Amino acid sequence: MKKVSILFFMFGLFLFNIAYAASVKEEYELQERCKKSVDAWFQKEWDGKGIHEDKDLITMVDYQNHYNKKLNKCFVLVTTTMDNKKSKNSTKHIVLFDINENKQYGDFFTTYKSLYLEGTGWVLDTRSSNKIICHDKGNWDELIKLYMEE
Repeated sequence: MKKVSILFFMFGLFLFNIAYAASVKEEYELQERCKKSVDAWFQKEWDGKGIHEDKDLITMVDYQNHYNKKLNKCFVLVTTTMDNKKSKNSTKHIVLFDINENKQYGDFFTTYKSLYLEGTGWVLDTRSSNKIICHDKGNWDELIKLYMEE
């Protein structure tokens, strides 16, 4: 009887390992699909270039993708920094959105005068879809962790 119990335990452990390996592979594939979607979007929207310049303005764009397993969504965090050549003013605009639904989940705007620390922003609450307003970059960074670190 003890041998039968051990055999059932070993068989159960074997099945668990197979299921776990399949879920890890599936998650990896979803992460890769997210990355490819975001890279293709950036190529289309910005011609794959992170810097654009005209006579008055230098615009630098950077992005970060993240597949959120818990929400089953592909997010992109786009940071646009604009430097005005004449006035020497600089602004930064950060947007968080779901690449597949093209739905915005957060927005933060700041200027160099505040050393990019103070500004105005909002992030959607994951539970209620209400906007949570924030006025500093540290608070905004904490709020977007729900989307970018899960």
